[in-house]
Amino acid sequence: MKRVLTIILAIVLVASLAAGCGGNSSSSGNSASSAPSSSASAPESSAPQVVHKLNFSLGDPASSIKARFYQGLADKTREATNGGLDITIHSGGTLFSHLEVREGVLSGAADMGWFCTPWASGQYPLAEVFNLPLQYGNHRATTYAFNELYKRSPELQAEMSDIKMMHLYTGPTNHLFSKTSFTEPDDIRGYQVRSMTGGPATCLTAWGASPILIGPGDIYESMDKGVVQAFAFEWSGIDSNTLYEVFDYAILIPFFCNPFIIMMNNDSYNKIPAEYKAAFDEIWCSEQTAYDFTEVFIGDNEHGRNIALNDYGIQEVVPNTAAFKVFADQLASEWVDAHKTASFDAQAYFDLAQELYQEGCRLYPE
Repeated sequence: MKRVLTIILAIVLVASLAAGCGGNSSSSGNSASSAPSSSASAPESSAPQVVHKLNFSLGDPASSIKARFYQGLADKTREATNGGLDITIHSGGTLFSHLEVREGVLSGAADMGWFCTPWASGQYPLAEVFNLPLQYGNHRATTYAFNELYKRSPELQAEMSDIKMMHLYTGPTNHLFSKTSFTEPDDIRGYQVRSMTGGPATCLTAWGASPILIGPGDIYESMDKGVVQAFAFEWSGIDSNTLYEVFDYAILIPFFCNPFIIMMNNDSYNKIPAEYKAAFDEIWCSEQTAYDFTEVFIGDNEHGRNIALNDYGIQEVVPNTAAFKVFADQLASEWVDAHKTASFDAQAYFDLAQELYQEGCRLYPE
């Protein structure tokens, strides 16, 4: 009987304890259900509340120096905003081709993009003062002049008001590359030549050649199939587009520089959350970023030239630059006449660009 009573007491005691634990389990279950959310929110307090995504359109391939540079800026932005601002670089023309980038940005289909102003004929005529043939040759100095002129010229700023200008620079000097050697303007009479619009195209026409606007990604096939017999480009572009196999001679005429705008859709810029704006501006909209890329561009340009000369046996030809320059100087004067208005002194604008370029040459001698 004692054993039975002991067992019964034990059962009652266990049942009582279980009931007590069950009650505690209910309240601690509520507390447990809030604990994970509290522990999950701890890291979130240091993480961004909003992840804002942007895309960047680039025509050059992912292996190019341009793609690597802007991927670096995207990575830096992501780190500076703790992952809050996520920028995807669409290289190789996967979002828009070189020639389509501006329209893609204006439409908002691309938030940001890398664009060469002569690809949009007549859209940025004042920027193209730096595209006039045989007027510039020092890459650093031209980038300096472009940035300074933008700061000083309300007309140049107004010209770019349809987009958010993040930073701008000029590319290295474009030479002429061909399967045949030539030294005089008459030597290319009848040639089909890949070039930019504006001054370079007008110059080629005066020399008796036929200019054709072709995106960088299509130069190889155009040369290979004989659609063009020569093309204007910088050494860096030759490397990033692997053009070594389609030409034999580099004609070292300092033909022209290309003005570049790193642009953004205005609405896309305005929609960047306020907490990320400062970091974005510092990384993407700084004049220093333009100079940083200029140095990268210069290094890549020399790299491309070394490959051409040492690995592919490309021959450099020194032309009669004075003969080519005769019409180029006349064209500069015509550019001034074409752009002057009652409210815009094109001659003063051109002279200031030249003055700033010379100032840049003193600051950044080659």
